Amino acid sequence: RASAPYFYGFIPLDRPGKVKVFMAMFLMSTFQISARAFACALCLTSDTAAFLMTIFAADVGAFFLYKLLRKDFLYWAPIYGIAGCAMACEVRLVTKVITDFTGLTHFRHPYELGGIYFAFNLFTTPIASFWLASRYVRFTEENPEGLTIIFSERAVYSVIGG
Repeated sequence: RASAPYFYGFIPLDRPGKVKVFMAMFLMSTFQISARAFACALCLTSDTAAFLMTIFAADVGAFFLYKLLRKDFLYWAPIYGIAGCAMACEVRLVTKVITDFTGLTHFRHPYELGGIYFAFNLFTTPIASFWLASRYVRFTEENPEGLTIIFSERAVYSVIGG
């Protein structure tokens, strides 16, 4: 604060700087929720709910494994034993789901997701969305009459961000 009195954290104190940062955060959250929700909708339309739950379980399992390998799985609250493990599972799961769908920057804190996993999460969202969109396009080409709602290939890729 002493070396940069007009800049605190990652939000500048001047009005134009605040507006730029808040707009960037808003657009990032909008992209995250749009891409995840649209990818889930495409997955449910072209595949079964079990496939979507498998993807979700693999994603959460990878996060739990990451936290276990870093010896950071137990939550920072001073609760130990089985209750501490149960609370850690619940809080980590809620944090992961919120960050997956919103990109909330506060969860990049080391006690939550951590910076590395937060960046990894932001990087994998568009990749997973494009992969699920391509699965959807392939499914509609193979089963054109099997769907009640059919999106065109151009619409799918333009909404995902391509």
